[in-house]
Amino acid sequence: MASLSMEADYDFVEKPSEDFYCPVTMDLLRDPFLTPCCGNHLSPAAVVRLQGRPCPVCKEASLIAVPDKFFQRKVNELKVRCPNKSMGCEWVGELGDLDKHMSEDSVEGECQFVLVACPYSCGSSFQRYLLEDHKANDCPSCRFVCQYCNHEATYIEVMSEHWSVCDKYPAECPNNCGDEKIERQHLPKHLEETCPL
Repeated sequence: MASLSMEADYDFVEKPSEDFYCPVTMDLLRDPFLTPCCGNHLSPAAVVRLQGRPCPVCKEASLIAVPDKFFQRKVNELKVRCPNKSMGCEWVGELGDLDKHMSEDSVEGECQFVLVACPYSCGSSFQRYLLEDHKANDCPSCRFVCQYCNHEATYIEVMSEHWSVCDKYPAECPNNCGDEKIERQHLPKHLEETCPL
């Protein structure tokens, strides 16, 4: 059974001619093979499927197919729209640049509507345009520096574990003497020497 045409996966600015499709699988020829016997192109899947058989187009006794880099450049030059056009992406470019545009890599990718994983491994994924806000304001696994002693850990670790033992964390006097800005490390000295109560 022939696979569905790859055209469904691309929003072409202009519909490509049938020469850009494999006559066997009906796939877009992203990695075309040339059949020297008749000058037609086949997809890699068709070449594998027809190995040891006659050419499906001209019926030459033994199929010979070689990669056609020239035709591949022609395919890669086809103009396409971003698959996230319906979400607001206005990118139009060459098919050969689509993978880079759609990359989930937070550095390489360009499309702001692609889902990307948080680089701090918190398990969340966001559209690229929301990622910076997540990293700065919401990520429980982002790097965070204790504002009192400069200890660095994840936000969750600093808030839930570190602050309860941070020597420089401001503590209240247990006698309620009114001195509220005592570093935890100086609390014993305060209680012994300076606390009026």
